[in-house]
Amino acid sequence: MKIKALFLSVVLSLSFSALAQTNPEPKKEEPRKFQVKMLEVKYRNPQVLTSALRTLSSGIGGSEISSNVELKTITVRDYPENIAAIEEALKKLDQPEAAPTSLQIQMYLIQATSEVTDKASFPKDMDPVLTQLQATLKYKGYRFLNTYISRVNDGGSVQSSGMGDPKLSLSTQTPAFLSYQMNNVRLATDLSGKEAIRIGKFNFNARIPIVVGSGGNIQYQDIGLNTELSTREGEMAVVGTTDLGTTDGAFIVVINVKKLR
Repeated sequence: MKIKALFLSVVLSLSFSALAQTNPEPKKEEPRKFQVKMLEVKYRNPQVLTSALRTLSSGIGGSEISSNVELKTITVRDYPENIAAIEEALKKLDQPEAAPTSLQIQMYLIQATSEVTDKASFPKDMDPVLTQLQATLKYKGYRFLNTYISRVNDGGSVQSSGMGDPKLSLSTQTPAFLSYQMNNVRLATDLSGKEAIRIGKFNFNARIPIVVGSGGNIQYQDIGLNTELSTREGEMAVVGTTDLGTTDGAFIVVINVKKLR
């Protein structure tokens, strides 16, 4: 009996030993370590890019993504896979901005009078405009005064000022003065889906000398035209008319906008 008991004790001891060897205690995983990488920014604003790239970070405590505008860099402290995703996204986002479309604006100034005039002074491409004016307005004659050319980027503004055409002056001592301003000139899409050109604010002003009273006194009359408008590329658009301060005259402003390709 003693031998059997001893044998049983040895067997049980070996069994527990085997179980202990086959079921070791699980090892604790070591915490993953962050890596740090500095990324170069070539074209865009690092702060704007950082805001967009932050969603790709792990968000784990201790991870960080920051930018330096002066050095044009983005520094990332995160897991390797997150850094790789941020770096790949940066390559797609950090691209040079497309050059803005340039627009050429031609503004034509026409004087309407009560006298019959020769239309020979008009550019040939303004014949349809002249025909339209003759059909809709009461004036007998139309005199082409000048063309003003400006160039502006899409979304930009332009302004100009100077002395007006000598025909508007009573003498060299009393010249006329003209100025114009166009704000927020931009490409847009109209309700039909076609491309349009919109001018958020169009302002035309003139200071014209006029004779007042029987004594021949000269005073300056301020006249102007303020509006917003929409037109199409290459279209001759009549912006409007403004009275010259006399009973027989008016300014007519026409513009033509073209994209410079």
